[in-house]
Amino acid sequence: MMDTVDPAESQEISPKLLHLWHHAVQYIPSSLVPALTAAAATAVFTRLLSPGQYGLYSLALAVVVPATTVFGQLTGNGTGRYYQEYARRGQLDAYRQAVSWLTYLTVALVALFTLGTFGIFWSQSARPALLWLVLGVGALVAVQSVATIVTPILSAKFLPATYSVALAFSALFSFGIEWGCLLVFGIHAYWLLWGAALGQLVMLPYLFRYFPLVGLSRVLSLTAEAKVAVRQFLSFGIPTAFWVLSASLMGTADRFLLSTFRGEAVVGVYSINVSIAGQAMGLAAGPMIAASWPMLMDRFHREGRAATETALAFATRMFILVALGIAGATAVVGPAVEDVFLGAHFTTGAFLLLPLSMATAFWAAGRLGHAALKLTAGKWLLVADALGAGLFNVILNLCLIPRWGMMGAALSLTAGFFLYTALVWWQSRALVAWRIDWGFLGQTICLALVSAILAQGLERAAAAWPVAARMAAGTGVFGLGYAAGAWLLWRRLPPLGGEAASGVDGRG
Repeated sequence: MMDTVDPAESQEISPKLLHLWHHAVQYIPSSLVPALTAAAATAVFTRLLSPGQYGLYSLALAVVVPATTVFGQLTGNGTGRYYQEYARRGQLDAYRQAVSWLTYLTVALVALFTLGTFGIFWSQSARPALLWLVLGVGALVAVQSVATIVTPILSAKFLPATYSVALAFSALFSFGIEWGCLLVFGIHAYWLLWGAALGQLVMLPYLFRYFPLVGLSRVLSLTAEAKVAVRQFLSFGIPTAFWVLSASLMGTADRFLLSTFRGEAVVGVYSINVSIAGQAMGLAAGPMIAASWPMLMDRFHREGRAATETALAFATRMFILVALGIAGATAVVGPAVEDVFLGAHFTTGAFLLLPLSMATAFWAAGRLGHAALKLTAGKWLLVADALGAGLFNVILNLCLIPRWGMMGAALSLTAGFFLYTALVWWQSRALVAWRIDWGFLGQTICLALVSAILAQGLERAAAAWPVAARMAAGTGVFGLGYAAGAWLLWRRLPPLGGEAASGVDGRG
């Protein structure tokens, strides 16, 4: 049952909640364009690279993603979290100086680690391809870390269109340069890393137009206010870095264990399906999280806990509708999509899409809900949650991968992400409660299942049709059925807490 909030709080916050739809729509290009370019990249690169080469690339990304988040989020979490506070106090100069100092430090640390790793591999007479891979990983981590530091500021400044342009064109440039590198320099996995790094590097000047860094001379002697800001950013970012390292157990351990037990070619097939499920869910999670996080921060600092809980509950309702629709559509049309877009050696993992879609839905929900802990004193609780769920995931992988291979990894990932989300929900109750309308969730799950069963029944009946026709029919039946049912469910939703007293229903 949904808790109630004070009607006076609801009268102020409910009209603002209605703008979440508008902001989420503005953030859609930041997820849609990367998802489309990822689909195009999948279609191209699975035809150019062998499963073994793609598996090597996937293992490199398994290093890039947590490394980027650790280096970038040490500062990036603070840049988004504290911008509005420094702006209200008129201390943006100190804020800019602190961000610049930490950005230069981040690039220097990444370069140091990259050169050290390169030296180790070079001393062991590693083959040139591996050395280029190491340098490509370092270049991509450095560029992505800088982008991770600066882009949250665009969201904190309530610039969703600028944020979307930055992420959309970064994805487009990366794909174009990656493809060009393969065609010009040869088919090697490391060119994908270098292409991605160069594509994102092209967009950094655009980001710096909206938040220019100060010169090196000014960061050599920080003001007292800037030193305070540096400590504040790090005190907020260090728990996040540990959270990323813990969460990476769930996101990357399966790749390395699959490589150990089944080989790099299996990693390539598995990673493609993880990417498809993740990019599809990103269409739901990306705009929702990007739009909700600055709104939740603003509500928390201006209007308190009750208003923040109502805002998070409203965002959760929106997320449930969109996420279950994306998960159901991926499971229904995913196999046909793979037949069309993937190289022949990569279509053997289509059976993974259902569990992987559920896994990414759980993870996206956890990322939405853990704002309740990030806003309060619960950051180290998030670390404990991610570490516990990550260790649980590794244990399951060790038990299931030797016997069931890719399906064992997919089921382990689903269980680990579900455990993380459940822990976040349980612990949020004592801080900023993450209120979930369980009746609405159950009804939406039933709606998605019925729509999926009808769509798959039509696809089986139309087995003799061309693949494109089956895709269109399955998508149409699922989409129309789910959209109609979702509209009816949304219109029948009860008010959020005390909104009934204010005359605002909170449904949008």
